[in-house]
Amino acid sequence: MTWKYPVERMEWGAQLIVAEWQAAVFFRDGKAYDVFRAGRHTLTTANLPSSREF
Repeated sequence: MTWKYPVERMEWGAQLIVAEWQAAVFFRDGKAYDVFRAGRHTLTTANLPSSREF
């Protein structure tokens, strides 16, 4: 099952909490840029999608 966060903008320093049975995937322009596994993650410029490519 997938779910899209209803707000397009996320604040730097926000906390992303992922349960053990979940994974959070960040997309930009139709490309998956990062996967977050179970745990608490602080969102920073280093781990949010930018214009970088894999």
